[in-house]
Amino acid sequence: DVLLDKKTHWRILSGDDILLKLAEYYQPRQCIFLTSVPGILQSNGNVIEEFYVGESKIDELDHQSSIIDVTGSMQNKVMIACAIVNKLDTCQVFIVQGVSKNAKHLLSSSINDDEEFILNGSTRILKKH
Repeated sequence: DVLLDKKTHWRILSGDDILLKLAEYYQPRQCIFLTSVPGILQSNGNVIEEFYVGESKIDELDHQSSIIDVTGSMQNKVMIACAIVNKLDTCQVFIVQGVSKNAKHLLSSSINDDEEFILNGSTRILKKH
């Protein structure tokens, strides 16, 4: 999305950045990043199903994760997802392929406060307790 800006005249505003602000304000029980890939990918192409904040290094993600489109990169999504998990203990955060059974399941289900979703082939961002 393009915004007018008094300093630079225009800039790109990523939906990922908006999600962080919305999560801080509304404090949801889950946030979902829909992407063109199943989740955070390892160099061998497998999905990292559990990415732990602070334990996993964002800058060591697979090179495909650093490819930038106009609104950011997978690294940016992961940084924002980690910020949400750090700020909201009760929020579950997922990185899921947009056209997938996992996305449909997450978007059509209601989560109880004590229920945890575990999805194969997608990434869940977690904080070590």
